[in-house]
This record gives sequence, C-alpha cells and structure tokens, in this order.
Amino acid sequence: MKKVNLIALLLTALFLFTACSNHSNIPESPNHSKYIYRMADGSSLDWDTAMGMPIKINLVNGKTTPVCIDPLCMHDDADCPFYECFGCVADGTVIFFRRGWISRTEVGFEGSEKLCTYNAATGEVRILEDYTDSIVYAGIHDNVLYYYTAEFSSENDTWICSYQLHLADGISGKITDLPLEKEYTTEGGFTSNSDYPNILSIDDERIYWMEYSGISDAIYYQTDRMAQNKQMLAGGQTAGGIYHGGYAYSVTGISELIDPSAGRTPENMINTYALHRTSLADQTKETIAGGLTTPNFIITDRYIFTLEGLSTESKGSKKILHGCKVSRMNHDGSNLTVITETDKYDFMYGEFSGNEILIDCYEDEENTYLALAFYVTDEDGNLDISPDTLILNAATAEFTVSEYIE
Repeated sequence: MKKVNLIALLLTALFLFTACSNHSNIPESPNHSKYIYRMADGSSLDWDTAMGMPIKINLVNGKTTPVCIDPLCMHDDADCPFYECFGCVADGTVIFFRRGWISRTEVGFEGSEKLCTYNAATGEVRILEDYTDSIVYAGIHDNVLYYYTAEFSSENDTWICSYQLHLADGISGKITDLPLEKEYTTEGGFTSNSDYPNILSIDDERIYWMEYSGISDAIYYQTDRMAQNKQMLAGGQTAGGIYHGGYAYSVTGISELIDPSAGRTPENMINTYALHRTSLADQTKETIAGGLTTPNFIITDRYIFTLEGLSTESKGSKKILHGCKVSRMNHDGSNLTVITETDKYDFMYGEFSGNEILIDCYEDEENTYLALAFYVTDEDGNLDISPDTLILNAATAEFTVSEYIE
C-alpha cells in the first residue's frame, strides 16, 4: 500500500495548539498519588470551565468519593468548602481550585479570586491567597502549581493585562514569586491571547516551555523547577505530547491508500499512528512504534502503555472503540506485549485529538494502575461518558469499575 502523510502535519499542528491554548489537558506523567480526580459528570478537571465539586478516585481500591468530606453537606452554600468553586486542577494529593471570580463592568473590573487547596490525604481545605487579579493556570506537578496573576490597568482608554509568575506549594501552602525575563502584557482586558511563556510539561527536575518570539515563530527551552537556568531546545521537534526521562514523546498519523489507483475516499483509506521520541539532549528523533490504530498512550516510570479498539466505528470526527486491547512496551519501544483485551466497554476519542482514554496512572512497588475514561449507552441509545472510572491493574490484567461511596 502507498503511504501518504496526510494527517501528520495536522496532528503536529494540533499538538502545538493544545500545548499553548489548553494547558489543563496536557498530560503529566507519571502520577505520584494513588488518587485521581474528575468532575462528578465524568469530565476532566479544567481550570477555565469546570464548575462544581470534583470527585476523587482511589486507583488502588477502586473507591470514588466526593472531595467534600461532610456527609450532610448539600454543597450549595458557603458552608461547603467547594462552594463557588470555579476551575480546578490536581496532581499528587492536592487539588488547587479557585473560589469566586472577577467580572468586567462598564467602569473596570470587580470581585476577587481566591486560590484554594484541598488535601486528599487529610481533607484539609485552605485559602492560600485572595487576589483582585485573575489567576491564569500555567502548569502543575506533584502538589506544586505554577500560575500567572493578570493585573488589570487602564492606559489610553484601553485595558492592559500584565503578568507575574508564581509557584504555590500545595503541601506547605507557601507561594513564591518567580522571575520573568521581560514584561508580558495584553491589551483589551483579556488573558487568553498573551505571548507569555507556556508550560508544555513538568518533571521532577525540569520545566519545559514554549514561547512565541514573533507572530508565529515559537521557541522552546527548559529551566529548573524555579524557572531558572534556561537552556534552549531546538525547534518544534520538542513539542511532544508527553515529556519523560529526557525525551519528548509524540504521535503522528499516517493515511494509507488501500488501492493506490483509486481516490482518497474514506472507504479507500486506513489511518494508523506512529509513536516517536525525541532526545532533549541532542534532538535525535526516532520512531519507536508504528501501525497503532489509535493515538492513545500513556507513560509511567516503568513502561509505555497503548490502547486500541477491538472494533472501531466513526461518528463525525469521533472514533468509537468497541472493546479494547491494552499493550505495553519499554520506553525505547522494545518488548511490545499485549497485556489484556476486553469486549465489555466502549470508548471514544477525537481522531485528531490525541489521547483521551488513558487519563492517568499510578505505580507502587509492585503494580501499575491505569485510569480509563469509558462510555455507556443512555436510554435513548446514545453514548455518554461514564461518571465512573475504569481501572486496569496492568500487573494482574484485571479491570475494575470504580464504586461511588457517599
């Protein structure tokens, strides 16, 4: 079959767009806590849109509980610690969330945003700071939040946002101001169109950044965890989906013509995906896996896991997987092994959206637990995302559906 790289460019562009405009969907790997968090309807936590109270899922015992620990709380007044919760993110044992918001009026801006934390291990809720500036999410890793505050001011009848970078330790509650090389501002009173540095990913030692140096040119660099000791990285090769162990991992798509003499119709095309890794040390890029039927993968300290469907159907730009096959490989792509298959569950993802099924992971000394988002059929025959979480113990190849505990 003739291979045509029809969608590789589109996927690369999409990963770039996602990295700079939808920070909260950037996967952090691996998870350092046995808890993961979702909204009660099954959607992902999101700093800009998620409202209401999250739930926490213990990947080891499969129990799901509300994060508010008061069994009598109705979560609808100020007595609930998550009342007026608007936007939240989590990694480790801590949820960071905002309470309140800043509104734009005819004469300026009013209101405040409180930066709050919830500790899943202790149940403690704290207000770290009350800002009259907007809190703009930048990144999170292992109980530490990176964020900008956007200060509004008026200049020549135009509202200007100027930015300050901060670090909040979710365990100690300490907030640290971090330096920026220059002043970053936006006009119009909006915080979503700035050229301030975007965090692509964070590991235990480094932060990986992308920043626009012109209208469309992007530069990539890494710093230490305090945003110091900047080292430039070469070009867009480093705009991978996940950073881990000194490599950037990314997926590209390949469209194959079944009959090279026929036209490029959906019936005459087979789309597959290849997984690559790029060394951050010397920018060497290699393909470590090919022929994958979905772009869904996740990286742990031990392995890379991929998920493919037993059968697939298209629904617009979405792909529906009936059943799944989960495989693992070493970080260099060697020893690819199918660890389990099941036909009991359905999944869905956007064809050009990257991983949307393998949502998180946790490893202890013996086991690797994978969290999967799955779909259920409603009374009208439509697929809806399940508020429950499908958990796979990769060591035993056993699936468990999380159990909600009031």
